[in-house]
Amino acid sequence: MGLRINTNVPALTALRNLRTSSKRQASALERLSTGLRINHAQDDPSGLVISEILRTQVGSLKQAVENSQNAENLVQTAEAAISEINDLVRGIRESLIFALNTGGTSVDQVQAEQDGVDSAIQAIKRISDVTRWGTTQLLNGNSSLNIISQDVSGLLEIKPFSVQFDPTTNVASFQVNVLRVASQATLQLGSAAASTAFVTDPAGTQVTLRIRGPVGAEEVTLAAGIVVSQFARTINALRDSTGIYASADGRMYSEDFGADQLISIEVIRGAGTFLGGNPAAPGYPFTFGERVTDTGVDAVANLGGSQLSARGNRLSFTDTFFSGQILLNPATNQLVPPGPGAVGSFDFRIQRSGLTFQFGGLATAQDAKTIGMPDLGPSFLGLNQTRVGGKLVGGQLTELIAGGRFDLFSSIEGLRNAVRIVDAALNDITDSRQVLGAFLQQTVEPNIRSNEVAIENLSASESSIRDLDFAAEVSNLTKTQILFQSGVSVLAQANTIPQSVIQLLQRL
Repeated sequence: MGLRINTNVPALTALRNLRTSSKRQASALERLSTGLRINHAQDDPSGLVISEILRTQVGSLKQAVENSQNAENLVQTAEAAISEINDLVRGIRESLIFALNTGGTSVDQVQAEQDGVDSAIQAIKRISDVTRWGTTQLLNGNSSLNIISQDVSGLLEIKPFSVQFDPTTNVASFQVNVLRVASQATLQLGSAAASTAFVTDPAGTQVTLRIRGPVGAEEVTLAAGIVVSQFARTINALRDSTGIYASADGRMYSEDFGADQLISIEVIRGAGTFLGGNPAAPGYPFTFGERVTDTGVDAVANLGGSQLSARGNRLSFTDTFFSGQILLNPATNQLVPPGPGAVGSFDFRIQRSGLTFQFGGLATAQDAKTIGMPDLGPSFLGLNQTRVGGKLVGGQLTELIAGGRFDLFSSIEGLRNAVRIVDAALNDITDSRQVLGAFLQQTVEPNIRSNEVAIENLSASESSIRDLDFAAEVSNLTKTQILFQSGVSVLAQANTIPQSVIQLLQRL
């Protein structure tokens, strides 16, 4: 290679390598100062894309965890208020039991209890009206799932707990297909003729029967020659003790519906002909120790093709698209006799409402859950009013205030019905607390834990791509510093090469 002055190629080569070393040294210093392996897209284009996606997921999941924690705080606020309502309703029940003790109470004492009941009902209304989380009213119906229509011929009451709405519409439509109606436990008293002899015995021996129903058992002694209508009156007189009533056509019924309803009649003393138990064979002879029984049956129904669990007429369902309870109208039982065979289909519709919580990082139905907070005002607590065996049962808690149909000065029968109302209200409250507790235990808390684990794993993945390995980078910086220093030295030497030409020229 010749000696040149105009173009110093070795110096250019040294300068190029020095620039590369300088750039690498600056990059290493930047990485060490930021702690990141990727500071610019050019550092690792594909790694940047993946890390940004992971960062977005982590940020969304962190917000989802915060959403879940807010949901937990909201539900706990509601549950604390419901607990207070529960205590107030329990106190009302104690007042009713006090009022039933007519033999040991005075008018002034009952009036004092009535004042307490009125105050408790007002307090329940106030709590349901003012319980809020932020600006969200929780227990006055504003946060409930609103039913905008239902076929009341078949569906008496619907309590939706959670619903998944179709994103294309603001209304969720459902159809309950009833395949079998629930029935009461039923036994035939005798012939449909009220004057037909019920117990016959030539010797005129009395017969003692033990009659057992869903509530309890009673023993009655019947003289020979008693007729069906007389026995029916005896049964109805014991209705509150046994949970059984008799109709004019000679049948005994349990007050409620379902497989847990039982009627049992047993001969415990005497003998004769007991015209009961088997409608197909009136005059069936009963002797000491014999017994006839019958139980009711539960309804069979499905919702959207999925089987509903049933207890009498009350249906329960838990699924992604609907979770709640449905009470069939007892009038449905008159459509067909109990047993297999289609009864009918009944529709109901729920408007987009309730409280929707975003529990995941994606805008999908699976990442959100909509629940309804029940209306726990005194006008909505109680038992749907129905007529059972000619007796009107049920009502709402507001009917227990002074001057109401079932205040503490009403009849004994009214007070007993008031106890039923309060028991139903307590069941409503307990169901609400159970649903909210299950929501926290089975949805909110697992969601928080699973999202926190996902955040941990995604952050680790993002860190492995984007964060700097300091040990490796310090080693790399040391190398680039040495290369930079050597490059400066080499460049200095390369710049002296053209000076050799002067030495040649000096010898001319």
